[in-house]
Amino acid sequence: RCYRLFDAEDKIDVCIDDEPHGYTAPLRRGCLEWFARHLLDKTVTPSVEDPPVETPETLQCTRSGQVMLDYPDAPSVLDLLRDEWQAARRHAAAAPPPTRLELLRRLKLHDAIEAPAHVRRSACSIEAGITAERIFFFSEPGIIVTAVVYTPSVPVTQATLLLIPDGTQGQTPYMDRIRGRLTDGHLTMVFDPRGTGAVRMRQRNLGEGLAIKSTEFRVANDHFMLETSIAARRVYDVLRACAYLQARTGRPNQRPVEIEAHGWPAIYGLLAAAAEDGVVAGAMTGLPDSWEDLFAMANRDPDLFSEPIIVPGLRGDIDLAELRRMAGCTRPTIP
Repeated sequence: RCYRLFDAEDKIDVCIDDEPHGYTAPLRRGCLEWFARHLLDKTVTPSVEDPPVETPETLQCTRSGQVMLDYPDAPSVLDLLRDEWQAARRHAAAAPPPTRLELLRRLKLHDAIEAPAHVRRSACSIEAGITAERIFFFSEPGIIVTAVVYTPSVPVTQATLLLIPDGTQGQTPYMDRIRGRLTDGHLTMVFDPRGTGAVRMRQRNLGEGLAIKSTEFRVANDHFMLETSIAARRVYDVLRACAYLQARTGRPNQRPVEIEAHGWPAIYGLLAAAAEDGVVAGAMTGLPDSWEDLFAMANRDPDLFSEPIIVPGLRGDIDLAELRRMAGCTRPTIP
């Protein structure tokens, strides 16, 4: 896309080296030859010897090399982002409440074209009259999501979608809640949005969870560069799962699907319930009262506020209180 802007798609070249990550001799040669060919219109033969490298002490711009260590009172990137969201919030205070269509536009889901889900069942078991099915389907072309669907032994009265941090791979701590739902006649789905649970992304970075430099962190930033967010795409996955549950109960567009969510996936559940008329938010834990409170939590624990749960399109002017109202929250969210 960048090369196309300069009408230079034919200038793209690739140089691959089997050595560990670094500016190795083959990569240096490939870069220098490319620059010389396209910028100087000449052919060069770079040296294969390693060039001298300055010491870290010479390259450091501050005494320690870390700005936040040498200037602890200086505003961080997180501080600047918080100030920007707060300013946007003040500007939006007098604006009319957002509509579902406006929220879908902010999530860039208003014109999403639903592709066939092609739902498949990969396993099934029955215990004490309760059927557990492991299913997978295409949320959108090339994106597979998975779930475990529990069918109660009593007549179905409600469909419930459960979002938890490790999805179908972390059900054990929540089995009492699942059994309680089944006792009440709830068709219950434990769902894995893209890149989580049984379809967790292949680890690309050393960091774990949502932390900086983790795989989640990297992929979330890749989404930002594509002018979307992984949070919005996971909301779309949740909406697709809710549509499946509605069809599964045989009573579409009547009683709404209830989303119960815990931990960091709760933001996906809240956004889905706020964006879709046929979905309602149930019990949710792990969400603060506002984006401002979320920034405050981030100062204590950066993992609580990370790129995978940020939707730049909201930018502070659709706060969590508005989302709760739109989602029809009848139960308090618990930090």
